[in-house]
Amino acid sequence: MTREQFNEIKERLAKYREIRHLTYENQQEAFLGNAFEKASEYFRAKNDLERIDALCDIAVFCFNAFDLKYKDRYEDIYPFSMWHIIDNINEKIIEFKDKLEDFNIVTQGLIYKISSLTYILGFDFYKCMLETIKEIESRTGYYDDELKKFVNKLCAFNKDEAISNVSKDFGFLGNSIICRLTQEDKNFWFITCKEIETNLQIDYKVKKIYKADYESCKL
Repeated sequence: MTREQFNEIKERLAKYREIRHLTYENQQEAFLGNAFEKASEYFRAKNDLERIDALCDIAVFCFNAFDLKYKDRYEDIYPFSMWHIIDNINEKIIEFKDKLEDFNIVTQGLIYKISSLTYILGFDFYKCMLETIKEIESRTGYYDDELKKFVNKLCAFNKDEAISNVSKDFGFLGNSIICRLTQEDKNFWFITCKEIETNLQIDYKVKKIYKADYESCKL
């Protein structure tokens, strides 16, 4: 990853934080929990595309929580594994979490490990990050201070997921329901859900979001 590519990623995420009213401070509070959650997703992944998704999410957390600086070694590749990344999070980051300057340095090392592992898996880290950013930019939602994470409003990658999401949202009654797509445009799916026994009906508008195309980022 070149300096220009690093700075482009950093600038795109800075604009994203500004729009979503996120700050380094509130993202630092949530960093460890979010990073460990995505590390867990990496180990549960069924394929390399899902592993790349988890790695890029951790990288996004790094950029969003700390004012990272470019290092020449980002252009080199070292045979890191996910266990090296876990070690970086679990030991070094926790050790330095109360020393912000050292914390920034250690987190920069985490980006180096993630970019190297991405390459080892056969993907271009820079291109993968652009795809990740494109996906998160398409989402709608808000930052929950209590949960310390970004909460998405009703949105989906495809029609089936949209119907599934509104079915879960509408299913609080615990009764039989029917959800069907009634309309679709460039940005939304319009879905109507009806509770069979009571005839209660609610209309939903589900935002279409972009799905990161990591397949196109293969080396």
